[in-house]
Amino acid sequence: MTARSRSTPRDQAAAAVAGPPARDRSPDVRRGRPAPGAGLVHPPKQARGHARERDLIDAGLRLLQDRALDEITIEQVARTAGCSVGNLYKRFAGKEAFLSVLVDAVRARLIGEIDGLADALPGQHARLDRAVQQVVRFELDVFTRYRGLMRGLTLHRLQHGALAGAGLRDVRARFQARAVEALLPLVTADLSPPVARERLEFGLQVSLSSLIEKTLLDAVPRGDDGDAFVTRMSAMMVAHLRAPMVD
Repeated sequence: MTARSRSTPRDQAAAAVAGPPARDRSPDVRRGRPAPGAGLVHPPKQARGHARERDLIDAGLRLLQDRALDEITIEQVARTAGCSVGNLYKRFAGKEAFLSVLVDAVRARLIGEIDGLADALPGQHARLDRAVQQVVRFELDVFTRYRGLMRGLTLHRLQHGALAGAGLRDVRARFQARAVEALLPLVTADLSPPVARERLEFGLQVSLSSLIEKTLLDAVPRGDDGDAFVTRMSAMMVAHLRAPMVD
């Protein structure tokens, strides 16, 4: 009998970055949108309904700061939001529906933050090391604020190829594209654009994989450890970007 190999957090992080095969996902999932019927039962039409939905989503985010997806309950969400379970079920079909809408809300927030980061990065005459530090700091900040959500989505996707994970895979792709676009002018003075782009993409994937691995271990660095992570990872990326080309 052949022994089954056990995957390590590093292997799982690499798989999480790659994501599930495209053929296993529906077109709605590939675009990062909830499938029909997976979201709200009754979309809010009045200000009070929108306010209640925001309260529920905010409650879910607070719970997911230190809990994985499978660890929260509808009862906890309702209690944290200050409403009844019945009120929650009037708006959502169930837990999976609520989590789908919750992840979609996080996705929208992160896309706005990613675009803001790319627009705010220093221009062509700025220092490369400072710009790279801003990018790595942003990655760490996201994994710190949404640590429970990131861990839950990663585990859920690795186990089930879940809808929720696909939405944030789209966010990762947007982050990499915008970060590369913003940093590329700072690198092409010494490297050809194709090589510079390849090295930037590789560096971003390494830093992201490292954070996913730490998320799986529930060890996302904070405080001084977070500062040390940013300094170390940024220095590695800058050294790789500045390494001379070998013929």
